[in-house]
Formats: sequence, structure tokens, C-alpha cells
Amino acid sequence: MKYFFNHFPALSFTSVETDSLRDEFDDYKTLTDEEVNIESCSVDIEYKDSLGNMVKKKDYKMDMIWGNIGHLKLSGPEGVRRFGLLTKVASIPLAIPHSNADEERIFSSVRKK
Repeated sequence: MKYFFNHFPALSFTSVETDSLRDEFDDYKTLTDEEVNIESCSVDIEYKDSLGNMVKKKDYKMDMIWGNIGHLKLSGPEGVRRFGLLTKVASIPLAIPHSNADEERIFSSVRKK
């Protein structure tokens, strides 16, 4: 957590918020797949392995999973988000592009001209 706090000023939390974040993380570790509705976050993919065999598996979309987690509420009439701070922290690495395809496309178009 210190790494993210040092590198992302938006994650500057007070000591009370840091304690709440630890509590949320402890609560997060007890979540079940049903609570997260994990099946709604999966897609079936099919591909050939290195031997040419067809392989089927589920791929889980982390942004959808964290979206579901972020919408979980604490029990009670207030409807307070159960993982408000934790989803804020999780959104940072999810915002990092997984590839540089956009940049490669730009370089390719420049080279073609």
C-alpha cells in the first residue's frame, strides 16, 4: 500500500481512512463468488494451445469484478458502500493500459507516409 500512496497523491488518506482501508481489505478477503456475482464477469474463450489442441476456459474481466465489488452496500438503511476506499485504490492499476496498441498504431501510420 505504501507504494501506491507514495506514487499516487490522489491516494493520500488520513490515518482514520487508512485504518478503514485495512478493515475493508480484511472484509474483502472474506467475499464469496456469489457476493461478487463473479459469473456475470466472465466470458468463455476458446483457443489452440502450443500443441494445436482446442482449449476452452473462462476469462474473468477485472474491471467488471471491481465494478460489482464497488456497488456492494453495507447492511442498514444508509446504503453505505462496503468497499468505497478499496475500490478507489483498485481503480488505479485498472486504469493502466494493458498494451501499447494505440501507440503502435500511431507509429505504424507515421512510417507508412
